[in-house]
Amino acid sequence: MNKPESHTAPAREALINSIESRMATNQIAVRTQSLGEKKVQIIDLSGVLDIHTTRHFEKTLNSLIAQESCWIIVNFKHCDYISSAGLGTLVGAARELRRRQGDLRLEHLSDKIERIVKLLGFDRVLKIYKSEKEALLSFK
Repeated sequence: MNKPESHTAPAREALINSIESRMATNQIAVRTQSLGEKKVQIIDLSGVLDIHTTRHFEKTLNSLIAQESCWIIVNFKHCDYISSAGLGTLVGAARELRRRQGDLRLEHLSDKIERIVKLLGFDRVLKIYKSEKEALLSFK
């Protein structure tokens, strides 16, 4: 038996508002840092990187890779959560950058996110640094 529209509409609207609110608080900013002749792109994340926000993040990464940006750091200082979709995007980007003789670094991971990355074994593919300076110097 179908539920009346009046009972499902508020729940659906609440879910949509929750997703829109989460997406509005997420931000992705890209800046460039010179390291000798290399131009390193730094992506500053804030909020969460989940199934709802990963697509935008992936488009940002793919756009940088298409522009021949082969040295990328992702700053997680203000990122509270990462889902398996976000991790998959990072692994895919790292592999593509290495294929192009570049690489990807992660920096400022919270203890929680770092534990997830290590528990799943992604630390064998993704290089993690405590600070932006360490991540930058690793490209020398």
